[in-house]
Amino acid sequence: MLNAAVLYRYIATLGVAVALTLLTPPPVFAVPPQERDALIALYNATDGPNWTTSDGWLGAAGTECQWYGVSCSNGQVTRLSLWDNQMSGSIPSELGQLSQLERLSLGRNQLSGAIPPELAQLSQLEWLNLGSNQLSGAIPPELGQLSQLQGLNLDGNQLSGAIPPELGQLSQLELLSLWENQLSGPIPPELGQLSQLHTLSLSTNQLSGTIPPELSQLSQLKHLYLSQNQLTGPIPPKLGNLSQLQWLDLAVNQLSGAIPTELAQLSQLEVLHLPYNQLSGTIPSTLSQLSELQYLWLSDNCLTATDPALIAFLNNLEPDWQDSQRENCNGLTLPTDPTALAIAAAYVAFFERAPDYDGLGFWTNVAQNSGLNDLELMRNLADGFADHPSFADLYAGMSAGEFVDAIYLNVGGALPDAEGRQFWLSQIQSGGLTRPEFVADFVFGLLNLTE
Repeated sequence: MLNAAVLYRYIATLGVAVALTLLTPPPVFAVPPQERDALIALYNATDGPNWTTSDGWLGAAGTECQWYGVSCSNGQVTRLSLWDNQMSGSIPSELGQLSQLERLSLGRNQLSGAIPPELAQLSQLEWLNLGSNQLSGAIPPELGQLSQLQGLNLDGNQLSGAIPPELGQLSQLELLSLWENQLSGPIPPELGQLSQLHTLSLSTNQLSGTIPPELSQLSQLKHLYLSQNQLTGPIPPKLGNLSQLQWLDLAVNQLSGAIPTELAQLSQLEVLHLPYNQLSGTIPSTLSQLSELQYLWLSDNCLTATDPALIAFLNNLEPDWQDSQRENCNGLTLPTDPTALAIAAAYVAFFERAPDYDGLGFWTNVAQNSGLNDLELMRNLADGFADHPSFADLYAGMSAGEFVDAIYLNVGGALPDAEGRQFWLSQIQSGGLTRPEFVADFVFGLLNLTE
């Protein structure tokens, strides 16, 4: 049995040991030399001295995991997040040496040049975000080798050429966002192999050809954004098989033919956006079965309806859909002029509808004779549109975050990523931008307009 003195010494010794443990700094592990070299190459290639934040960078060997934006596990780099950090220059090929990297986020910077194909060596990569930069050239087909990839965000760049069919090999992919680039050619039918995909965003490009019916195989798809391209032909009836679909945006294309009756099978659909196409014929009466539908845009087509129940259903969602159909349905003129597109986007942002044909022509004529550059035009339009009662009715009571989300969805066709949302949110909350100014700047950037 321990006496009091022995017990006291034991407790005191234990207390000292615990205190020393708490005061001892955690061990520092140096990352492999090739990983340190890759990080230094990124710093040097992207004007590291002028980054917004570069705490710790270029510190002694063993400090790499403490550098700003760098996360490690077991002595290797697993995350690199330098979003909105005033990076400029090109992405170095050495990043392909970060063999355990799971997340690479370099969005909202001023990065230029090509996407290095060496990124395909990142076999553990789960998320790649290079959106909102000035990257150019083709999307490397080698990216199709990233077998663990769940999110690929390349939107808001100047990428050109075709969408690589190899992206259809990304069997774990849940998000593919390529909107607001200069991509051309057809939509690869191979994208229909992406069985885990829930968001496909290809809006605001120069894609042509028909919508591949293979997209109907995307059984998990919730959001399909193909607006503002040059797509032709009919809407594939097989899209009615997308049982999880909530948002279908095919606006501002050259789609023709009738609206397929099969779209009535989209029981989860909340938004159907089809304006500025060449759709014609009688709208299927079965569309009135879309009980979850909240937003509908059919304007500037050649559509009619005869079923009284359907007409009442459509009028409830889009009261002026009939008045906004084109009178001359031969030789349709689509809004491909940048100024007209900007005005149409402003209408959608402020009023959740496309402009009628006459209204678009009027405002386009006013804008083209105003002598204002595109940014000035957008801000003037935003100030005027914000005074309209419909704007207050639509967005009254929304928090700044809810407002940002709504504008992204209405105009861009997709929710913002977390970092993009925070950027705009901070601008609004700090007073740097009013809500109308945010809309103007967002549309300005979305459409690649010029100052």
